[in-house]
Amino acid sequence: MLIISLWFCLHDHGAIPSQAGEIAPFFVQRTNEQPDDFRAWTRLGTALLERAQLSGDHRAFRQAQRAFESALAAHDVYAPARRGLARSLAGRHAFKEALVVARQLAISNVPDMEDVLLLGDLHYALGDWVEAQALFLSLGDLADALLRRGQYALESGHVENARTIFEKVLTELDDHNPRRVWCETAIALTYSEVDPNKAIELLSHITDTDHATWAQLERSKLLIELGRAQEAVVILNGLVAIHPRPEPQLMLVRAWRSMGLDQEAQALEDSVVRNIEHDVAHGEWGHCRVLANHWIEQGEHVDRAIKWLEYEHSDIRSDAEGTALLAWAHHLNGQDMEACKLITPLLASQRGAQFMLRAGLILAGAGRIVPARHVLAQALSREIRGHKPELKQARLFMEQPLNIKVSK
Repeated sequence: MLIISLWFCLHDHGAIPSQAGEIAPFFVQRTNEQPDDFRAWTRLGTALLERAQLSGDHRAFRQAQRAFESALAAHDVYAPARRGLARSLAGRHAFKEALVVARQLAISNVPDMEDVLLLGDLHYALGDWVEAQALFLSLGDLADALLRRGQYALESGHVENARTIFEKVLTELDDHNPRRVWCETAIALTYSEVDPNKAIELLSHITDTDHATWAQLERSKLLIELGRAQEAVVILNGLVAIHPRPEPQLMLVRAWRSMGLDQEAQALEDSVVRNIEHDVAHGEWGHCRVLANHWIEQGEHVDRAIKWLEYEHSDIRSDAEGTALLAWAHHLNGQDMEACKLITPLLASQRGAQFMLRAGLILAGAGRIVPARHVLAQALSREIRGHKPELKQARLFMEQPLNIKVSK
């Protein structure tokens, strides 16, 4: 579900691509001279939003949020500012707050394509896949809607269907559309289980500097899994040089560890932790999840992972991805009842194959055998990328006889 954050990176929302650093100073000066210029505030917010999306700097999401709020203070029904505010909140993982803003936008304006997509993205992030799908289907064969439906199919484990959708969309996108990079990456990932070498080859052709980070991270991950960590290190060093953000840094930690460079790996991980601690001290939780997920995938520091996830988990901040990850961390820590409380409310609307796999194992750990078997049967009927240890556990559980005693 990390994918959904990318939807908030793909839209232009009026920005001039890759010029955020040049645009921002001009509009800072303009807003200082004319603090009631809501259009200038909106353009400043848009530039800051693009900077945040490209760099991964969550402080820029907050700065963008403040700029859009200033625009709305001067003109409270200006739709581009409301849309930008919702996206900047989503970038900070404040999805429930973002949904409130997006709904206000839909009420006060005749919803256009962007507004429907935004509402769908936010419902998707909050775990309401049924509502999200209904919104995306309402847009027919629009490329952006098809991309999301393809993502839904991929996350749900219907991989061949997803590939068909992505290939159809790709034929409709021109060479300069940033969505093309996303689409090519998604197509490559549909091969990651059945033919990882083909996935790596396809990902190697995606080199757009501004928009290829996800592709190269996935390529590095596959290389590490295939024992080709040295190749991954070259890619990751390049990513870190461009955008020193936690995702490539922590993947580099993984690569170095697989090569036996434990001292270097630990030093880099400690540096990432210090940087995230600094962000948390300044009210930014966005990278807590990245660090927690790294520890969980490495099978270490689960207590610390729970601590970091709980930093950002609250009624106003919680989303489906964060809640599910926190539940899984509790499960790994032997706290299945706590995990069950977190995961159960999501079962009615979540459709992700990975989610269902982990939810089924949590239910099994909590002793809820019948619902666990029901959920795991659905998960195992689909193609799940990665998660081999969980798949093994699920299959072993399903092979056990179901003994139900009926009291007289």
